[in-house]
Amino acid sequence: MQLSAIKITQNQKDLFLTTLSVADLIKLSQVDYWSSEKEGTRDQGYQRNPEQGHINKIADYLQERDILLPTVILLNSRKPLGFVESGKDSFSGTINLKPQDILWNVDGQHRVAGMKKSVEENGNMKIRDFSIPVVIASGLTKEEEMMLFYTINRTQKGVRTDLTERLISARAKTSEGREEVRRKGQDWIVRAVKIVDYLNTEPSSPWQGRIQLPNTKRKAPAKQASLTKSLLPLLKNGILENHSDTVACQLMLIYWKAVQEVFPEAFEDPKEYAIQKTPGFFPLHAVANRIFMYCQAKNRFKQSTMADLLREAAKKIDIDSDFWRVDNEEGATLYGSMKGFRLLADRFLDNLPTPDIAIEA
Repeated sequence: MQLSAIKITQNQKDLFLTTLSVADLIKLSQVDYWSSEKEGTRDQGYQRNPEQGHINKIADYLQERDILLPTVILLNSRKPLGFVESGKDSFSGTINLKPQDILWNVDGQHRVAGMKKSVEENGNMKIRDFSIPVVIASGLTKEEEMMLFYTINRTQKGVRTDLTERLISARAKTSEGREEVRRKGQDWIVRAVKIVDYLNTEPSSPWQGRIQLPNTKRKAPAKQASLTKSLLPLLKNGILENHSDTVACQLMLIYWKAVQEVFPEAFEDPKEYAIQKTPGFFPLHAVANRIFMYCQAKNRFKQSTMADLLREAAKKIDIDSDFWRVDNEEGATLYGSMKGFRLLADRFLDNLPTPDIAIEA
């Protein structure tokens, strides 16, 4: 197999930028997996076992129309590859691969595994000739290859969750994108981002300017990604699921103004209080679902109604603004985990009326 390639030399090591078809990539590339059975031997590998969920996502993506796979896969030939210059310059030319040659997959095992599943299990023959950009290192030892793998995986960083949410929201602005987002069950994220932005910008909101958005240097009490996640029970199988975005935003604003009415001091300085940190908004959003259900049963979505319900429950469990102080060792900071959030929410919920009780005869 003769491949056109561009030669790149880094630190006296040769790298070749070229392309391989999906079929050839599946046939020639291998992954050197770590195995407990090889512990202490020279044959020991260095890569983790693949995650089937990741492979499935890639294989599913390859079934779609108009696919693109532009990111480079990094391979290594442990024996040096010959390079024949084209004659025009010393950088372009050809390399030769034989059927028995092995190209060790340094970075891209899940992508290749996804391609293999798409072709061999899903019968997706149309991508067999699809050209994939690759960089082939020439003659790196197994130890050098292993250190390269470690460096790449140690230093590279995925896209932050808050930015991913923004990308999903942007994708949902097109009809095709909306369908994709809906199909993947991500439509609640789009709605959650809208609510967060509304709370963060509405002048009357207790949250105005207190939510940290992606790529902003100014520190804020709450991060966008945490707030959106806390809204999941309200937007997926919760009471806000069947309300419009506008109504959902307005209800969340009314609710948080009710919370501020009950615990006014806790909103004065977000550095001193935890109510606008995860121990506050995670449990209080779980409580919001119950309060909204009560208001819907009474057909009365008013700040005063929500505040009365919260105030009564808080009084029964002896929670006031001081409870939310970050220096209160017996307060909200005791509930600093997902399990703690549920426990604190349950304290409120156990002292709130249920919707069936709220419905008048």
